[in-house]
Amino acid sequence: MPDAGLMQFLNRRHPSYTEREPVYRFLRQSYEGGASWIDANLFRFSPRETQVDYQRRKEQAVYPNLVARTLDIYRDHVFKQGDALRRGIAYPAWKAFEQDVNRNGADANDFWGQVAIRTLLYGWMGVLIDAPRVPDLGRQMTMADVNAGLATPYFIAVSPLEVADWSTDAFGALHWVHLVQMEIRDAEPYTPRTEVTIHRSYDRTGWRVYN
Repeated sequence: MPDAGLMQFLNRRHPSYTEREPVYRFLRQSYEGGASWIDANLFRFSPRETQVDYQRRKEQAVYPNLVARTLDIYRDHVFKQGDALRRGIAYPAWKAFEQDVNRNGADANDFWGQVAIRTLLYGWMGVLIDAPRVPDLGRQMTMADVNAGLATPYFIAVSPLEVADWSTDAFGALHWVHLVQMEIRDAEPYTPRTEVTIHRSYDRTGWRVYN
Protein backbone atom coordinates (compact mmCIF):
# COMPACT_ATOMS: atom_id res chain seq x y z
CA MET A 1 0.00 0.00 0.00
CA PRO A 2 1.35 3.48 -0.87
CA ASP A 3 2.73 5.48 2.02
CA ALA A 4 0.11 7.95 3.27
CA GLY A 5 2.66 10.77 3.62
CA LEU A 6 3.91 10.20 0.08
CA MET A 7 0.39 10.22 -1.35
CA GLN A 8 -0.36 13.44 0.49
CA PHE A 9 2.78 14.98 -0.99
CA LEU A 10 1.95 13.85 -4.54
CA ASN A 11 -1.64 15.14 -4.36
CA ARG A 12 -0.89 18.42 -2.61
CA ARG A 13 -0.70 21.67 -4.56
CA HIS A 14 0.79 24.97 -3.46
CA PRO A 15 -1.89 27.62 -2.73
CA SER A 16 -0.39 29.90 -5.39
CA TYR A 17 -0.58 27.08 -7.93
CA THR A 18 -4.22 26.38 -7.10
CA GLU A 19 -5.05 30.08 -7.44
CA ARG A 20 -3.21 30.65 -10.73
CA GLU A 21 -3.72 27.36 -12.57
CA PRO A 22 -6.95 28.45 -14.37
CA VAL A 23 -5.23 31.66 -15.47
CA TYR A 24 -2.18 29.77 -16.76
CA ARG A 25 -4.42 27.43 -18.74
CA PHE A 26 -6.35 30.35 -20.23
CA LEU A 27 -3.08 32.05 -21.22
CA ARG A 28 -1.80 28.88 -22.85
CA GLN A 29 -5.06 28.49 -24.77
CA SER A 30 -4.83 32.13 -25.87
CA TYR A 31 -1.31 31.60 -27.21
CA GLU A 32 -2.08 28.32 -28.96
CA GLY A 33 -5.40 29.60 -30.38
CA GLY A 34 -7.46 27.42 -32.68
CA ALA A 35 -10.83 25.77 -32.20
CA SER A 36 -10.08 24.82 -28.59
CA TRP A 37 -9.93 28.52 -27.62
CA ILE A 38 -13.27 29.17 -29.31
CA ASP A 39 -14.88 26.14 -27.66
CA ALA A 40 -13.69 27.22 -24.21
CA ASN A 41 -14.25 30.98 -24.42
CA LEU A 42 -17.04 31.78 -26.87
CA PHE A 43 -20.13 32.26 -24.73
CA ARG A 44 -23.74 32.84 -25.61
CA PHE A 45 -24.88 36.40 -26.09
CA SER A 46 -28.02 35.89 -24.03
CA PRO A 47 -30.32 33.13 -22.81
CA ARG A 48 -32.52 33.85 -25.85
CA GLU A 49 -29.85 32.61 -28.25
CA THR A 50 -30.84 29.12 -29.36
CA GLN A 51 -28.46 26.21 -29.39
CA VAL A 52 -28.64 26.14 -33.20
CA ASP A 53 -27.74 29.84 -33.47
CA TYR A 54 -24.97 29.44 -30.91
CA GLN A 55 -23.49 26.45 -32.75
CA ARG A 56 -23.65 28.30 -36.06
CA ARG A 57 -21.86 31.30 -34.53
CA LYS A 58 -19.16 29.00 -33.14
CA GLU A 59 -18.61 27.43 -36.53
CA GLN A 60 -18.23 30.87 -38.12
CA ALA A 61 -16.05 32.33 -35.36
CA VAL A 62 -12.41 33.17 -36.02
CA TYR A 63 -9.76 33.73 -33.36
CA PRO A 64 -7.18 36.26 -34.61
CA ASN A 65 -4.23 35.11 -32.53
CA LEU A 66 -2.70 38.47 -31.64
CA VAL A 67 -1.24 37.00 -28.45
CA ALA A 68 1.19 34.73 -30.30
CA ARG A 69 2.01 37.40 -32.88
CA THR A 70 2.79 39.99 -30.21
CA LEU A 71 4.99 37.68 -28.16
CA ASP A 72 6.80 36.48 -31.29
CA ILE A 73 7.62 40.10 -32.16
CA TYR A 74 9.23 40.66 -28.75
CA ARG A 75 11.15 37.39 -29.08
CA ASP A 76 12.37 38.19 -32.58
CA HIS A 77 13.76 41.57 -31.54
CA VAL A 78 16.02 39.87 -29.00
CA PHE A 79 16.85 36.65 -30.83
CA LYS A 80 16.75 37.79 -34.48
CA GLN A 81 20.49 37.21 -34.86
CA GLY A 82 21.18 33.52 -35.27
CA ASP A 83 24.45 33.68 -33.37
CA ALA A 84 23.44 36.20 -30.71
CA LEU A 85 23.98 33.81 -27.82
CA ARG A 86 27.02 32.04 -29.18
CA ARG A 87 30.47 32.65 -27.76
CA GLY A 88 33.91 32.27 -29.31
CA ILE A 89 34.81 29.18 -27.29
CA ALA A 90 36.83 26.62 -29.18
CA TYR A 91 36.08 23.52 -27.12
CA PRO A 92 34.24 20.96 -29.30
CA ALA A 93 32.03 20.00 -26.34
CA TRP A 94 30.89 23.62 -25.97
CA LYS A 95 30.13 23.96 -29.66
CA ALA A 96 28.10 20.74 -29.56
CA PHE A 97 26.29 21.96 -26.45
CA GLU A 98 25.29 25.34 -27.89
CA GLN A 99 23.89 23.60 -30.96
CA ASP A 100 21.77 21.22 -28.85
CA VAL A 101 21.16 22.59 -25.35
CA ASN A 102 18.16 20.40 -24.49
CA ARG A 103 19.10 17.05 -26.08
CA ASN A 104 16.20 17.58 -28.46
CA GLY A 105 17.98 19.50 -31.21
CA ALA A 106 17.32 23.08 -30.03
CA ASP A 107 20.26 25.46 -30.20
CA ALA A 108 20.80 28.15 -27.56
CA ASN A 109 18.88 30.86 -29.41
CA ASP A 110 15.90 28.65 -30.14
CA PHE A 111 15.67 27.33 -26.58
CA TRP A 112 15.99 30.70 -24.84
CA GLY A 113 13.69 32.29 -27.41
CA GLN A 114 10.96 29.81 -26.45
CA VAL A 115 11.65 30.42 -22.76
CA ALA A 116 11.35 34.18 -23.39
CA ILE A 117 7.97 33.75 -25.09
CA ARG A 118 6.56 31.72 -22.22
CA THR A 119 8.03 34.10 -19.65
CA LEU A 120 6.15 36.93 -21.32
CA LEU A 121 3.02 34.77 -21.47
CA TYR A 122 2.95 33.38 -17.93
CA GLY A 123 5.06 35.97 -16.09
CA TRP A 124 7.78 33.44 -15.31
CA MET A 125 9.27 30.14 -16.47
CA GLY A 126 11.46 27.53 -14.86
CA VAL A 127 14.62 26.04 -16.37
CA LEU A 128 15.98 22.82 -14.94
CA ILE A 129 19.65 22.06 -15.52
CA ASP A 130 20.57 18.38 -15.54
CA ALA A 131 23.38 16.22 -16.83
CA PRO A 132 23.62 12.62 -18.06
CA ARG A 133 25.06 9.93 -15.84
CA VAL A 134 28.85 10.08 -15.94
CA PRO A 135 30.46 6.81 -17.04
CA ASP A 136 32.70 4.97 -14.61
CA LEU A 137 36.20 5.99 -15.63
CA GLY A 138 37.99 4.17 -12.87
CA ARG A 139 39.61 7.47 -11.95
CA GLN A 140 38.72 11.04 -11.08
CA MET A 141 37.25 13.10 -13.88
CA THR A 142 39.51 15.77 -15.33
CA MET A 143 38.89 19.00 -17.23
CA ALA A 144 39.95 17.15 -20.38
CA ASP A 145 37.04 14.76 -19.81
CA VAL A 146 34.66 17.66 -19.31
CA ASN A 147 35.91 19.40 -22.47
CA ALA A 148 35.44 16.12 -24.34
CA GLY A 149 31.74 16.20 -23.44
CA LEU A 150 31.54 13.45 -20.81
CA ALA A 151 29.54 15.64 -18.43
CA THR A 152 27.78 18.05 -20.77
CA PRO A 153 24.65 19.44 -19.06
CA TYR A 154 21.35 20.13 -20.75
CA PHE A 155 18.38 22.42 -20.12
CA ILE A 156 14.74 21.48 -19.53
CA ALA A 157 12.08 24.19 -19.83
CA VAL A 158 9.51 23.87 -17.03
CA SER A 159 6.10 25.51 -17.38
CA PRO A 160 4.37 27.06 -14.34
CA LEU A 161 1.64 24.46 -14.92
CA GLU A 162 4.21 21.77 -14.08
CA VAL A 163 5.49 23.33 -10.84
CA ALA A 164 2.86 21.95 -8.50
CA ASP A 165 4.36 22.59 -5.07
CA TRP A 166 7.44 24.09 -3.48
CA SER A 167 8.96 25.55 -0.33
CA THR A 168 11.41 28.43 0.07
CA ASP A 169 13.56 29.79 2.87
CA ALA A 170 13.54 33.34 4.25
CA PHE A 171 15.63 34.52 1.28
CA GLY A 172 13.45 32.91 -1.39
CA ALA A 173 15.80 30.03 -2.16
CA LEU A 174 14.10 26.70 -2.73
CA HIS A 175 14.07 24.02 -0.04
CA TRP A 176 12.44 21.65 -2.52
CA VAL A 177 10.17 21.64 -5.58
CA HIS A 178 7.60 19.15 -6.87
CA LEU A 179 7.06 18.88 -10.63
CA VAL A 180 4.09 17.10 -12.22
CA GLN A 181 4.57 16.28 -15.89
CA MET A 182 2.68 14.22 -18.46
CA GLU A 183 4.68 11.73 -20.49
CA ILE A 184 3.52 9.90 -23.62
CA ARG A 185 4.93 6.39 -23.84
CA ASP A 186 4.83 4.99 -27.35
CA ALA A 187 8.37 3.82 -28.09
CA GLU A 188 7.06 0.44 -29.21
CA PRO A 189 4.96 0.87 -32.40
CA TYR A 190 2.79 -2.21 -31.84
CA THR A 191 1.77 -1.56 -28.24
CA PRO A 192 -0.96 0.85 -27.07
CA ARG A 193 0.08 4.46 -26.52
CA THR A 194 -0.24 5.44 -22.86
CA GLU A 195 -0.15 8.75 -21.02
CA VAL A 196 1.61 8.62 -17.67
CA THR A 197 1.78 11.23 -14.91
CA ILE A 198 5.35 11.62 -13.69
CA HIS A 199 6.09 13.25 -10.33
CA ARG A 200 9.60 14.58 -9.79
CA SER A 201 10.83 16.09 -6.54
CA TYR A 202 14.11 17.96 -6.15
CA ASP A 203 15.67 19.16 -2.92
CA ARG A 204 19.11 20.41 -1.93
CA THR A 205 20.59 16.95 -1.66
CA GLY A 206 18.99 14.89 -4.43
CA TRP A 207 15.94 14.04 -6.51
CA ARG A 208 13.24 11.38 -6.77
CA VAL A 209 10.84 10.20 -9.45
CA TYR A 210 7.38 8.69 -8.87
CA ASN A 211 4.91 7.39 -11.45
